[in-house]
Amino acid sequence: PPASPTESFFQGDPSRDSPGRDEPIPELATPAEVIDEINRVRRDPAAYAAFLRSHVAPRYRLDGSYWPREAGARPHRTHDGLAACEEAIAELDALGADCLPPLKAHVGMTRAAEDHVEDLVRTKRLGHTGSDGSAPAQRLNRHGRWFERASECLSHGRR
Repeated sequence: PPASPTESFFQGDPSRDSPGRDEPIPELATPAEVIDEINRVRRDPAAYAAFLRSHVAPRYRLDGSYWPREAGARPHRTHDGLAACEEAIAELDALGADCLPPLKAHVGMTRAAEDHVEDLVRTKRLGHTGSDGSAPAQRLNRHGRWFERASECLSHGRR
């Protein structure tokens, strides 16, 4: 069994190729799992850098373009490869023991994200602009008022 929840999040078999077009794609992490993982980084940046250095970076292929995501999953191609992992390690090392407060899920943000995903699927489009011309901040304001910074990160699968 994995030594920690973080280790299980990243485990895989780097000797296998990415799934073919007709093969099932592993389930994506839930929003709660993503927030939990981000909070592991925020809680102890130095420990997370050590984890990346010992458990994630060595699993990249020689060309640095594949990494496993979860136990038993096949590696998949990333655009940034090993260089992005090494950059993250350097940034986390620079933070050392300086931790940040945990992130919390917010119902309004989740609803804004779900609305945008539904819009992108319905209109067969990709990007940060909604079919109505809305930007992320406008979509967030439909579900609450935001006085701090907020950003949007899109991940597009092959579903």
